[in-house]
Amino acid sequence: MTTKINRSKIIFMISIITAYLTFGTIFYGLVTFGIIDKLPLPVDAYELSVAKKNQTNFAENLEAAQDFFIDKMIKDNGHVDLYYAIDKSKTIDGQYDTNSEAISYLMLWTAKAGMKEEFDRAVMFVENHMLQPDFRYMMWRLDQSDIARGDGINMATDADLRAIHALKIASERWPEKRYDILSKQLADALLKIGLTDDGLLAPYGGASGKESIWNTQEVWLSYTYFPAFAELSERYGEPWDEVYLNMKKAVLDAQIANGLYNQQLTLKRDHGTGPDGGGYSINSLWIMVRSAESNDTELMDSARKGLSFYISRYEKDLVLYTKYNSNGDPISSSDSPWVYALVGRAAIALDDAEFSRKMIEELVRFQVTDKDSDIYGAIPELDPSIPRVGQFTMQESILTLQAYVTRYET
Repeated sequence: MTTKINRSKIIFMISIITAYLTFGTIFYGLVTFGIIDKLPLPVDAYELSVAKKNQTNFAENLEAAQDFFIDKMIKDNGHVDLYYAIDKSKTIDGQYDTNSEAISYLMLWTAKAGMKEEFDRAVMFVENHMLQPDFRYMMWRLDQSDIARGDGINMATDADLRAIHALKIASERWPEKRYDILSKQLADALLKIGLTDDGLLAPYGGASGKESIWNTQEVWLSYTYFPAFAELSERYGEPWDEVYLNMKKAVLDAQIANGLYNQQLTLKRDHGTGPDGGGYSINSLWIMVRSAESNDTELMDSARKGLSFYISRYEKDLVLYTKYNSNGDPISSSDSPWVYALVGRAAIALDDAEFSRKMIEELVRFQVTDKDSDIYGAIPELDPSIPRVGQFTMQESILTLQAYVTRYET
């Protein structure tokens, strides 16, 4: 009798398990093929999900990023380290060097933020350490002792243009003669060294002594900085009027069918993709952002076409890769915070509120938000071999968060 009961229980349990597995298999198939939706989230989980998805206030993220950068990456004299090592046992090549890109970015976002003390510290660093003695342009790279060595004595023209734009913002906030003096020195140096024979912007140039000057004569369109060109044109007229129009035409002509940009004009004035290593990456993105921020209708329309490419790729892949080919296919396997920072800033400048918020959400996904962390506020670079924070990614991200908060939260 007992054996029969036990056998009945076993058969019953097997039937339950079989029914459960059968139901589970059928349910999985229905969900997989989209015939029914997944079960709803529990109430608590749903509320948490909605709260994260609908976050609209990013001012705290901006403040944390700014504080980290000021506290960890700027020396007392205004020197900006190129990298901050997360793993102190690792050595990063050039970690404590600085360059004109880093300083000009600092000038730009501190001027926009109204941080006069930090802005003046950057200006003082330029005046004391970075100006080439004879022609007064910003030497592009200094070592940790603030000495320009080798090709560090040369000029990277986009940094000087960015600094000119930052000085204009600062002089409107805090009218001081020193800002105008420095701006004129940089503009004069660009005029003497930074322009090609056919009235375009060269990416690099330099001087040897008081007489010998040179520049590349090729053109990197990604170094174009239209707000500064417009300011120079308004202030001085020719040849900056012509330079603005020449660079505008060159940028518009460089856009390919899908909205991405060739980044280079060779010595023969053929289009090229050399700056992005044969594809479309950070330099193409720079062109889009600077066109979006130009306040020029034609350039903004061009940037809008470029932004449409990234919107369509994001809708398809739910990620933006660091590099694409001319067909618009990804040729890198990862994303990066700087991609979302740059695409996001273009979206903000073009007032695409919905997509810009998506890009900001992607950007802050990389940010360290643990307030107990030594690097709270940092936006690290994705290099597992050398965990680090780079000045470029941090400052591009700060500018984008700043633009978003200014446009949509104030």
